[in-house]
Amino acid sequence: MGGVGSAFGAVSFVNAMLCGQGCAAAISLRAEAEVALEESARATPRIRIAPEADTPLARAALLSALRRFAPDASLSAELALRSNIPPARGLKSSSAVASAIFRATEAAVGSREPAPAEEVARLVADVGLSVGLSATGAFDDALAGLESGVVITDNPRRQVLARTAAPKEWELLLWVPRSTHAPAPQLHEALQQFASEGEEAVRQARDGNLLPALERNTRAVERALGIDHRPLHDELRRKGALASGVTGLGPSVAVVLKPESRRSVRAALPASGGEILSATFVAPPGPSR
Repeated sequence: MGGVGSAFGAVSFVNAMLCGQGCAAAISLRAEAEVALEESARATPRIRIAPEADTPLARAALLSALRRFAPDASLSAELALRSNIPPARGLKSSSAVASAIFRATEAAVGSREPAPAEEVARLVADVGLSVGLSATGAFDDALAGLESGVVITDNPRRQVLARTAAPKEWELLLWVPRSTHAPAPQLHEALQQFASEGEEAVRQARDGNLLPALERNTRAVERALGIDHRPLHDELRRKGALASGVTGLGPSVAVVLKPESRRSVRAALPASGGEILSATFVAPPGPSR
């Protein structure tokens, strides 16, 4: 029995670590998992994962997925992972990898109907908390990567507050430094000092003002983390960007723009210390909800 599953990465318009509520948008970077299952005489699952993909997150996600989708079966499982999402850069690689593992396991078991995205996102959030990678569970990141579009969520309550889509004319550039961020739980206290800014950014996002929300969130997160990208944000705006901001815990910077500004905006991004990636916002299937 085998199955493949995938999930998108995402960028933050509002980091849920500020106030518990967050806003994330799916982007066209993707993680893919392939799970092969065999019957086993062992009471506990035997798991095989390629060394380069063998992390506490991958193991915890696979075990959780087996408990959810094959609770009474005695199985061995083999997992392979592929991803073009840079890890620990604020682009939601952990949520996407765990989500892909759940969907691949579900497919391998042969479930007749996919589990609702909200249910899977809650399970993914639990996994992220259990292995110490997330401070809130990142329910918003997981749900955006599973559903597509833009989601606004209450992470402690695992509730969806709103769903929408980024305007079709928006394009996206990502500046991805080589450095990585520290584990989220280590930074939670610093971010919570700016809870009021997070609450206001969430209100802006719920009113449809995603770009002001991104900029307000960025000011708060950068102050909390001791980052100062103001000269870069100002230059990007002068070159035609609609808005720019740190995504997640950084260090990646998301730049929202229109097609006619792509060349000038790209030229304003740092030429060293990282890479520039092109991406698109992934629209949800069907009408926005």
